[in-house]
Amino acid sequence: MKKGSLINWGLAVVSTLVSYVVLETLAWRPHLQLVPLSLHQQLGFLDVLAQPSKAATLPKPGYVAIIGDSYAEGLGDWMMRVVYDGNPDFHAGHLLHRLSGRDVLSFGFRGGYPSFTYGFDTTSAMGGINRYAGLTLPPAGDVVAYFYEGNDVNDQMTAIRFWMPTWADHPEDPGQARRYIDSLAADGAGRARRRWHPLANAHAADTAGHLVKLAYKNTVRQGVGVFAAEDPQYRRAAAYVEDWSRYTSSRYAVNAGGRTLPYPSPTVEPFVFHSPHEIELAGLYFEESLRHLKAVFPGARLWVAYLPSPVNVYDLAQADIPLQDRIRNATGETPGPVTLVSKESLARVSDQTSAVIRRRTEAAGARFIDTRPGLRAAAWQYGYLHGPNDPGHLNRAGYTALADILHRALAAP
Repeated sequence: MKKGSLINWGLAVVSTLVSYVVLETLAWRPHLQLVPLSLHQQLGFLDVLAQPSKAATLPKPGYVAIIGDSYAEGLGDWMMRVVYDGNPDFHAGHLLHRLSGRDVLSFGFRGGYPSFTYGFDTTSAMGGINRYAGLTLPPAGDVVAYFYEGNDVNDQMTAIRFWMPTWADHPEDPGQARRYIDSLAADGAGRARRRWHPLANAHAADTAGHLVKLAYKNTVRQGVGVFAAEDPQYRRAAAYVEDWSRYTSSRYAVNAGGRTLPYPSPTVEPFVFHSPHEIELAGLYFEESLRHLKAVFPGARLWVAYLPSPVNVYDLAQADIPLQDRIRNATGETPGPVTLVSKESLARVSDQTSAVIRRRTEAAGARFIDTRPGLRAAAWQYGYLHGPNDPGHLNRAGYTALADILHRALAAP
């Protein structure tokens, strides 16, 4: 090949690379928040940065980080309604941004529990973002860790019984609990490294490839819309219609919104079936998980928002209600037998769990937010804060009430 041809080829390659860098850095990354919610799953580690609860792709220093499971992700009927409306608000983190004017990033991992969510998932997510050239998350000002009364104890006990490493022969030992959390964090950092390669910096091209694969799978294999959401939770929401059948078929009720309203039953509420020893043991792993978060977010104020199980948000209109345990094993779960649980038992176990989590929170140097009074007051005034299609997660009224609680708490000096 002649020297002139080589020069021309070289110039073409260099100009292409420069043009792509301009596209990536000026046209793509600064506008991630324009990507529709239904396609966020195609963004990989940068899906967190597409959230609409901040002014730019990267949050401003001093932002609020929310960390938790599906409540932090925002699952529920509000999301089902708006999932195909661009990139809308649909959970408490978005509303907290509107209320406070502060940037908010929500790290929500459905199906998680504190030691895994705070240790593995958060480490992996933050490490994945920070590996991109030119992207480094600034320091957070406040970190709000969700503890969900409904199943966090249950899921943590499952991990202790079935998933602990072989060396963890004394799970009650704080040293072993701390080592376990550290191992989860190391695994999370390893996941971020394993899923990384230098070409991943070309995030726009990488996302385009994901979209091509999604379009092929949707049209050729599944016969749905070209860019129908890959996530089943989102896909089911494509044609949202309120379904009250679980409520109207129930003979149980709650007092809410100035009326007596039907309440779906039986519902799976494993929190009420745990012994004080199990709650205390789960609290130990929770405390060690908080210590890990303090190391991940040095200098930030750390808060724990205690979120009640749905049934504990409402005033029961009768003396008891049928609930079911979630019986877990190493590979799956089955609902337990239907058990009538009294109002007094619900309150007692909720208070016991809250007391343990508050004590562990304060021992880790964090501040405790009990959202139960505020959510109960909102339900008493406005009615349902959950459902109807998803009675296990907050709806728009519920997330609005939660955002107001968090806003008022974080305003404290």
